[in-house]
Amino acid sequence: MNRVHLPQVQHQSKQLKSNQWMALHLVVLSILGATLSSCGTTATPIESDSSVTTDTTRVTPSRYDKILTVSIVATDLRSSVEKLYGGKVTTWHPESGFATLGLSTTVASALKPSSKIIALEANKNAIRLAETAATAKSLGVSTWSSGWSTWGSGWSVWGSGTGSSLTPTENQAIWSKIRLPQALALATNAGMGIKIAVIDTGIDLQHSAFQNRLVASSDMYDWIDGDQTPQEVAGGTNEGYGHGTSVAGIALQVAENAKIMPLRVLDSSGYGDVSNVAAAIDWAVAHGAQIINLSLGADYLKSLDQTISSATSKGVFVIAASGNTNDTNVTFPASVAEGATLTAGMRIGVGSVGLTDVKSVFSTYGTNLEMVAIGEQVYGPAPGNQLAAWSGTSMATPMVSGGLALALGQRSYGAATKNLGVDVVNTADNVDSLNSGLALGVLGTGRLNLERFIQKALMY
Repeated sequence: MNRVHLPQVQHQSKQLKSNQWMALHLVVLSILGATLSSCGTTATPIESDSSVTTDTTRVTPSRYDKILTVSIVATDLRSSVEKLYGGKVTTWHPESGFATLGLSTTVASALKPSSKIIALEANKNAIRLAETAATAKSLGVSTWSSGWSTWGSGWSVWGSGTGSSLTPTENQAIWSKIRLPQALALATNAGMGIKIAVIDTGIDLQHSAFQNRLVASSDMYDWIDGDQTPQEVAGGTNEGYGHGTSVAGIALQVAENAKIMPLRVLDSSGYGDVSNVAAAIDWAVAHGAQIINLSLGADYLKSLDQTISSATSKGVFVIAASGNTNDTNVTFPASVAEGATLTAGMRIGVGSVGLTDVKSVFSTYGTNLEMVAIGEQVYGPAPGNQLAAWSGTSMATPMVSGGLALALGQRSYGAATKNLGVDVVNTADNVDSLNSGLALGVLGTGRLNLERFIQKALMY
């Protein structure tokens, strides 16, 4: 079975709706003594493609065992394709020559060979977290074993204003390292007018960090519950609870005037379906996202590869995490991003380093990795209006997404838009000399440098 992994976490913490806390893969440090306590014009949103239909996603999604990718032509009808293969269309792309269908195992096993069949892959529960925390389960406010930190009551220091009030002071060393203050002095719109789709576990919609920083509710969707309220919900094993909230919050700390488009495809146990990730990508494109953040990954999946290619062909950036396996098996879709080339500059894979620019012990790396950002002890919002630090390549990825939002918020780049993907990769600071135990180039071009990137972007 192909598995899609959230490549993020080293630590975790949980909160039930009754404000009881359960284990998440987080490190939470105390705050306030309790425990946590313009330049240019705005970019025009990319127009929705009329061939991408999202109406079928407005009902509770079915759980298909398999996902079938087939070739189609412009004259094909959904109903005819469904009848031919015995499944239900989940994505429909005549402009790109393919469609995906959800099938039962019985129907899939009876498929006859056809030149139109591109791939048949596992779907149901094929998406899950990379790490587990089987020994880190507890109810209520407690101290986790093995060095895990303690959650406490009270509110975090998130402010309701703009500027530094949005960013926890604990992240200042990280922002200094990637030259964010200098980038913001240049990109004074701070991502205004840009939508970043965070395809993940949903977010805490009530968190003060997200107030006035989300897209309209009509642009959100939850494929787990089949509604337009992509709220993180505690339950199950809680291995995924809080992840999307953290990822979205990090992107906003980089580009505070951007809008987050939360799209929930993973449940609180960290599981989800491939068909839902593909549907969420289509939704993001149709609803005007310029950037899609995928802090998740998998073994290679043709259905997702086709869907991502369709998104990037329409001018949407797709930024993906490399994984947390500490080996050279970069996870898909980061493994095929190739963001350093103009022909594929819309797809970028991101690994993780620490403040000293040494590869994080968990980060996946390799010659097919584009770049790295800082993914260790990054503070962000957590469910229940709390503040928490996470470590993982999932945390490095939204820094790149936020950086692209800064550039896109300054002006409309037209045909040069895809150059930005190449530029954010090629303006990184080379860190090979600080990682002498690794082969040259396995950390891509180096660590994100937002000042150099924005300087380059403003030259167009």
